[in-house]
Amino acid sequence: MFACGNWGSNIGEIGSRGETTLYTPYIYTPAGALLRNPTEVACLSSGFGWRGSATGGGRLHNGLDLANREGGFIYAAGEGRITEAGPRGGYGNVVEIDHGHDVRTLYAHLDDINPRLRRGARVEAGEPIGRMGMTGNATGVHLHYEVSVDGLLVDPLQYGREAPAIF
Repeated sequence: MFACGNWGSNIGEIGSRGETTLYTPYIYTPAGALLRNPTEVACLSSGFGWRGSATGGGRLHNGLDLANREGGFIYAAGEGRITEAGPRGGYGNVVEIDHGHDVRTLYAHLDDINPRLRRGARVEAGEPIGRMGMTGNATGVHLHYEVSVDGLLVDPLQYGREAPAIF
């Protein structure tokens, strides 16, 4: 995954080609492997954690912002059940998936949501759930992606970088 042109203060170490050095394709969780980047195509515009005033007003950012001016599809990071699909204040249009084992993912600022997604609907890993947008409090077309484990928000770039050992 590459960082967007204006590298923010909270996206971690960037390699010589503009790549995020922490990136691996999957997040290993108690619910199984999840996609770390559930977009069709995007660059990392903001990471998890404290954003300085130059990159977002001096506040905590609870997920990853994955940007693409052209938009594109958003996919379920893993199989699970829909717990929410619709508008949610500053997040705009959201989809939230419960993957089991107290693991959830949230996808925010969607332009539109797959119309079959209702609370309780089952989704498969990689299934299209919506399209990237800028609904709610957004300054550009992007996906705000959150991962929570045991009720705590975790950094989707850092958490679960290695598969658990199987004995």
